[in-house]
Amino acid sequence: MTGFGKHPEGFAIRRAPQANRLIFAAGREYAAIGVKGDAADRLGMTFELRHQADHDALTELLNRRGFGEQSARTFAAARRTGQAVAVIMADIDHFKDINDEYGHAVGDLALQHFSAVLNHRRRTEDVVARMGGEEFAVVLPGTSLPDALDIALSLC
Repeated sequence: MTGFGKHPEGFAIRRAPQANRLIFAAGREYAAIGVKGDAADRLGMTFELRHQADHDALTELLNRRGFGEQSARTFAAARRTGQAVAVIMADIDHFKDINDEYGHAVGDLALQHFSAVLNHRRRTEDVVARMGGEEFAVVLPGTSLPDALDIALSLC
Protein backbone atom coordinates (compact mmCIF):
# COMPACT_ATOMS: atom_id res chain seq x y z
CA MET A 1 0.00 0.00 0.00
CA THR A 2 1.51 3.31 -0.98
CA GLY A 3 0.43 6.76 0.14
CA PHE A 4 -2.05 7.35 2.91
CA GLY A 5 -5.29 5.47 3.39
CA LYS A 6 -8.00 6.34 5.89
CA HIS A 7 -8.53 4.14 8.92
CA PRO A 8 -12.19 3.99 10.06
CA GLU A 9 -11.32 5.76 13.31
CA GLY A 10 -9.78 8.70 11.48
CA PHE A 11 -6.20 7.48 11.46
CA ALA A 12 -4.12 7.51 8.33
CA ILE A 13 -1.87 4.65 7.36
CA ARG A 14 0.87 4.41 4.77
CA ARG A 15 3.78 2.18 3.95
CA ALA A 16 7.07 3.75 4.94
CA PRO A 17 9.88 3.91 2.40
CA GLN A 18 11.42 1.02 4.34
CA ALA A 19 9.35 -1.89 3.05
CA ASN A 20 8.81 -3.46 6.46
CA ARG A 21 7.23 -0.53 8.35
CA LEU A 22 3.82 1.11 8.35
CA ILE A 23 3.28 4.65 9.58
CA PHE A 24 0.06 5.53 11.43
CA ALA A 25 -0.95 9.17 11.72
CA ALA A 26 -3.68 10.60 13.93
CA GLY A 27 -3.72 14.36 13.88
CA ARG A 28 -0.13 15.36 14.57
CA GLU A 29 0.81 12.12 16.30
CA TYR A 30 2.75 9.52 14.36
CA ALA A 31 3.70 6.00 15.27
CA ALA A 32 5.79 3.60 13.26
CA ILE A 33 5.44 -0.10 13.77
CA GLY A 34 7.52 -2.85 12.34
CA VAL A 35 5.36 -5.19 10.32
CA LYS A 36 7.10 -7.40 7.85
CA GLY A 37 6.14 -8.26 4.31
CA ASP A 38 2.89 -10.21 4.05
CA ALA A 39 1.62 -9.06 7.46
CA ALA A 40 2.01 -5.43 6.41
CA ASP A 41 0.22 -6.13 3.15
CA ARG A 42 -2.65 -7.86 4.99
CA LEU A 43 -2.92 -5.01 7.50
CA GLY A 44 -3.00 -2.44 4.70
CA MET A 45 -5.57 -4.51 2.81
CA THR A 46 -7.74 -4.74 5.95
CA PHE A 47 -7.82 -0.96 6.26
CA GLU A 48 -8.51 -0.56 2.54
CA LEU A 49 -11.39 -3.05 2.62
CA ARG A 50 -12.88 -1.30 5.65
CA HIS A 51 -12.64 2.03 3.83
CA GLN A 52 -14.38 0.55 0.79
CA ALA A 53 -17.13 -0.91 2.98
CA ASP A 54 -17.83 2.43 4.70
CA HIS A 55 -17.45 4.89 1.82
CA ASP A 56 -19.32 5.63 -1.36
CA ALA A 57 -17.07 4.88 -4.35
CA LEU A 58 -18.35 7.79 -6.46
CA THR A 59 -18.21 10.60 -3.88
CA GLU A 60 -15.74 9.22 -1.30
CA LEU A 61 -18.15 10.34 1.42
CA LEU A 62 -19.33 7.90 4.04
CA ASN A 63 -22.07 5.60 2.79
CA ARG A 64 -25.17 4.61 4.77
CA ARG A 65 -23.26 1.93 6.68
CA GLY A 66 -20.36 4.21 7.59
CA PHE A 67 -22.76 7.00 8.47
CA GLY A 68 -24.64 4.72 10.88
CA GLU A 69 -21.46 3.83 12.74
CA GLN A 70 -19.99 7.35 12.85
CA SER A 71 -23.23 9.11 13.75
CA ALA A 72 -23.93 6.56 16.52
CA ARG A 73 -20.61 7.53 18.12
CA THR A 74 -21.46 11.23 17.70
CA PHE A 75 -24.88 10.84 19.33
CA ALA A 76 -23.43 8.75 22.16
CA ALA A 77 -20.86 11.47 22.90
CA ALA A 78 -23.59 14.13 22.80
CA ARG A 79 -25.67 12.15 25.31
CA ARG A 80 -22.68 11.88 27.65
CA THR A 81 -21.84 15.59 27.44
CA GLY A 82 -25.36 17.00 27.01
CA GLN A 83 -24.35 18.92 23.90
CA ALA A 84 -26.75 19.68 21.05
CA VAL A 85 -26.61 17.75 17.79
CA ALA A 86 -28.35 18.74 14.57
CA VAL A 87 -28.92 16.66 11.45
CA ILE A 88 -29.36 18.02 7.94
CA MET A 89 -30.91 15.82 5.28
CA ALA A 90 -30.38 17.15 1.76
CA ASP A 91 -30.97 16.06 -1.78
CA ILE A 92 -30.35 17.49 -5.23
CA ASP A 93 -33.58 18.92 -6.61
CA HIS A 94 -34.70 17.56 -9.98
CA PHE A 95 -31.78 15.12 -10.08
CA LYS A 96 -33.75 12.69 -12.25
CA ASP A 97 -34.18 15.48 -14.80
CA ILE A 98 -30.39 15.99 -14.88
CA ASN A 99 -29.83 12.29 -15.55
CA ASP A 100 -32.63 12.14 -18.15
CA GLU A 101 -31.58 15.24 -20.06
CA TYR A 102 -27.78 15.10 -19.83
CA GLY A 103 -27.01 11.47 -19.01
CA HIS A 104 -25.70 9.59 -16.00
CA ALA A 105 -22.11 10.80 -16.48
CA VAL A 106 -23.26 14.38 -15.91
CA GLY A 107 -25.44 13.21 -13.02
CA ASP A 108 -22.34 11.63 -11.47
CA LEU A 109 -20.49 14.93 -11.87
CA ALA A 110 -23.34 16.74 -10.11
CA LEU A 111 -23.15 14.24 -7.22
CA GLN A 112 -19.38 14.63 -7.01
CA HIS A 113 -19.64 18.42 -7.07
CA PHE A 114 -22.26 18.57 -4.31
CA SER A 115 -20.22 16.08 -2.26
CA ALA A 116 -17.15 18.27 -2.66
CA VAL A 117 -19.14 21.31 -1.47
CA LEU A 118 -20.34 19.40 1.61
CA ASN A 119 -16.86 18.06 2.33
CA HIS A 120 -15.24 21.48 1.87
CA ARG A 121 -17.68 23.21 4.25
CA ARG A 122 -17.68 20.56 6.94
CA ARG A 123 -15.93 20.89 10.27
CA THR A 124 -13.63 18.12 11.42
CA GLU A 125 -16.23 16.78 13.84
CA ASP A 126 -19.14 16.77 11.35
CA VAL A 127 -20.30 13.48 9.84
CA VAL A 128 -21.13 13.77 6.13
CA ALA A 129 -22.55 10.92 4.07
CA ARG A 130 -24.19 10.01 0.81
CA MET A 131 -27.20 8.03 1.96
CA GLY A 132 -28.09 6.82 -1.53
CA GLY A 133 -29.03 8.26 -4.89
CA GLU A 134 -28.96 12.04 -4.54
CA GLU A 135 -29.65 12.01 -0.79
CA PHE A 136 -27.08 13.24 1.72
CA ALA A 137 -26.92 13.58 5.50
CA VAL A 138 -24.82 15.82 7.72
CA VAL A 139 -24.58 15.42 11.50
CA LEU A 140 -23.48 18.62 13.23
CA PRO A 141 -22.35 18.07 16.82
CA GLY A 142 -22.52 21.10 19.09
CA THR A 143 -24.91 22.88 16.71
CA SER A 144 -28.21 24.46 17.68
CA LEU A 145 -31.28 24.26 15.46
CA PRO A 146 -31.02 27.93 14.31
CA ASP A 147 -27.35 27.45 13.43
CA ALA A 148 -28.14 24.22 11.58
CA LEU A 149 -30.81 26.04 9.60
CA ASP A 150 -28.26 28.71 8.62
CA ILE A 151 -25.81 26.01 7.53
CA ALA A 152 -28.49 24.19 5.53
CA LEU A 153 -29.55 27.40 3.77
CA SER A 154 -25.91 28.17 2.93
CA LEU A 155 -25.78 24.94 0.94
CA CYS A 156 -28.55 26.06 -1.43
